[in-house]
Amino acid sequence: MATAAVVGLVWAGVLTFSPKSHILTNMAIGAALVWSALGGAVMLYSAAISKNRTVVVTRLLHFALLLFFVAAVYSLPFAYNRAYFVDAYVAPGGTLNIQGMKISVVNYTLGLMGDKVDIYTVYGNNEVFQYAQFGMLSLTNLLNQARPMLEDAAKRVEGDALLRLLFDVAKEPVAVGDIKCRLADGRELVITNATFGSYAAHAGGGGLYMVVYLLGNSPAGLGNQTSVEVGEPCVVRVGGAVVNMTGRLMVQGAGDSIAVVPMSAIISASERRIAIPYVLDNNLTLFYMTLRPGTPLYGLLNLPYYSLLSNVRFGHAFLEKFPGVVPSGAYLKASLYIDGARRDAVVRYEVNGEVSGIHGLVSSVITTPRGLGDVYIAVFTPYVKGSMSYYPEPMIYYISNVLKTKPPEDALRIAALLTSGFYIDQLRRAGQDFAAFFTTAYLEVLNLAYGYDPAKSPAYTEGIHITIKEIPAVNLLWLSAAVAVAILFILVYVKE
Repeated sequence: MATAAVVGLVWAGVLTFSPKSHILTNMAIGAALVWSALGGAVMLYSAAISKNRTVVVTRLLHFALLLFFVAAVYSLPFAYNRAYFVDAYVAPGGTLNIQGMKISVVNYTLGLMGDKVDIYTVYGNNEVFQYAQFGMLSLTNLLNQARPMLEDAAKRVEGDALLRLLFDVAKEPVAVGDIKCRLADGRELVITNATFGSYAAHAGGGGLYMVVYLLGNSPAGLGNQTSVEVGEPCVVRVGGAVVNMTGRLMVQGAGDSIAVVPMSAIISASERRIAIPYVLDNNLTLFYMTLRPGTPLYGLLNLPYYSLLSNVRFGHAFLEKFPGVVPSGAYLKASLYIDGARRDAVVRYEVNGEVSGIHGLVSSVITTPRGLGDVYIAVFTPYVKGSMSYYPEPMIYYISNVLKTKPPEDALRIAALLTSGFYIDQLRRAGQDFAAFFTTAYLEVLNLAYGYDPAKSPAYTEGIHITIKEIPAVNLLWLSAAVAVAILFILVYVKE
């Protein structure tokens, strides 16, 4: 009857034991607690009226085991249900109040582990090394073929102010103020706080051509994907150049935020003129790819390793000269105050794990007791944002230190190996796209590591990711188990 009453109350929504678990789980907990309460009462009553010490101790042992069962039944739904995690972000120097706790981060540091490991002797023949070797062969062959074309394009762009402008604004658009365009129907299109940029689009017959655009605000509300005719040339001044936009304009965007793309334009400076769209030949296309995130060559010209990475011999010598002994990893240490008590969380990036194909990131968990339960606070690494992925900050920190402290040949090999370990799952599936995928990923990792600045850590801009979960009654689980063991010894003594 008691069981039916409790289960009925759970079914009706009056009683809830595990709020984020399924109703059947709550019904099972209710039934177990009813039987445990009645059984426990019987055990304690039996112990109270018994004159036999052995019976008394045995009943107490059974009661301790019953408490173990109750704690397990009640705590397990909280322990294994992801819904009970509460996610939060807190920056160094910041404080948050969450789950009834006050958590502050008072210090945040990164460092290299002091010990060394030999990663080549143990792992030199595994697939991470093989992918890194094949990747470096593919990359050096690709860059060896591209190098003369890139050098030609770089010279042409550097010697032509208008071409340089087009490629500069493709990399970073520039502010040009307010722009007014007179339309053929007499209306005036006003673009406020405009920025001027360019990008490459696919030409109808193949290849790429460069187009320009204006991005800004406009009260006109022309609507998305609207084509309008220019009544007179719309003039934009960019540095020492003048852009005359003629013909039709494509207006994209909704509300007051719009992008204006001219179907034709003339960029001029002194006596030099360039017609837009501007067709890019193969050399300029490759040069453009070094400026655009997500392309296989992005960031190449920002690195001081161009000669090595375009040397096929360097790619072939990857395994023969691999530096086997390296620092074992990197770590981040976050010092937290949890309700006034200091606790240190250490998140590790272990090179052995990365090169073995199981990944090397180990998060940190802090346990704080609360009554009969525990509060678990898991601390995770911040991630450095790239175009292809988000990378654990200790990984980028580690590679950054390797680039600064190792000879370039060794540093580039280690970076290639760690990139392969990080992307091992994608590399297994890459197939014919392997060379392009590896090249894009590797150059991205190198650029992020080469330009990495700990003072600009995402920990300060986005905060440190922590998750918090309370598991009630879990300490009753351990306490009742310990009491049961102690009573077993007492029972042996009593029998003797």
